[in-house]
Amino acid sequence: MEKRIVLHLDMDAFFASVEIHKNPALKGKPVVIGGPIEKRGVVSTCSYEARVYGVRSAMPLMTAKRLCPDAIFIPGDYALYREISDTIFTLFHQFSSQVEETSIDEGYMDITEESLHFPSPLDIGRKLKQAIWHSTGLPSSVGIGPNKMVAKIASSLKKPNALCMVTETELDTFLEPLDAAVIPGIGKVTEQEMARLGIKTIKDLKERSLQELIHEFGARGFLFYNQARGVDNRKVEGRSSPKSIGAETTFDEDLYDITLIESNLASLLEKAHRRLMKRNLKTRGMTLKIRYFDFKTIARSTNIPFYTNDLEILSTRAKTLFESTYPGYPPIRLIGITFDRLNDGWWQPNLF
Repeated sequence: MEKRIVLHLDMDAFFASVEIHKNPALKGKPVVIGGPIEKRGVVSTCSYEARVYGVRSAMPLMTAKRLCPDAIFIPGDYALYREISDTIFTLFHQFSSQVEETSIDEGYMDITEESLHFPSPLDIGRKLKQAIWHSTGLPSSVGIGPNKMVAKIASSLKKPNALCMVTETELDTFLEPLDAAVIPGIGKVTEQEMARLGIKTIKDLKERSLQELIHEFGARGFLFYNQARGVDNRKVEGRSSPKSIGAETTFDEDLYDITLIESNLASLLEKAHRRLMKRNLKTRGMTLKIRYFDFKTIARSTNIPFYTNDLEILSTRAKTLFESTYPGYPPIRLIGITFDRLNDGWWQPNLF
């Protein structure tokens, strides 16, 4: 089988991080998302400060309150979380055409081909983390490995703000000392079953024969046998088409030169257009994003009366949108363009 390089992204305490970024006074405090406490709900997520007290996702709110009486409980702004998630995955799609979104704050990308253009796959992970930070102000963890399982484990071990890569030759050294419970899919019950058999680490699991594992765990035994050896043949499989395609950039210095800003916008538009064409998609919507020097961010959208991937039409729309949005001041820190309302390229507009 062809050797692959897979990157796994996992946002750090995503919902809590969004709330802390929105209200910096929460920084360093135990924050729990899932309130109000009087409701019989469960914890959606919590900050790392709350996790020190044993608070975990899916835990009843009353239990979390008992473990961490000083925690700050927030009901959660899920519309905002979805909006920021869309921004993150728009960036994600800019790094690879093979992307799999597994949840609102987690996903994989196959960077086998992309890594040929960088000194190391770590450079891709570093650039992705920086892009997410510049665009959202949120921390993220990235793991890189020869498959999805190893990449996911790598992203989880040094959270928060992790960046970890494991090569094919490092598999045994990396995996064997770890608790077997770090393997995705091994939950509390299976962990207890393994402990009963004297299996605590991945090395312990690896030392068991295939026959023994199948005897103890049925069909799952074959899976555990492969996982202990770092084998995972699952492909990175995304949806047939993304919800949006775009490109954005953060300037090294705040820009106020209109000509230079428009030049950067044109370059971003061409970059997003190439991605649109690569996926054989057309668009009926466009959003311009501008972040000023003081971090105030605005987004303006325009509808197109028909599906198109014509660069000239899109360029004219983008220029008009920019001119009607930006008065020439204040200086700009970030600019981006996104195509949405996408459809397959074969679709033709009804002009009559």
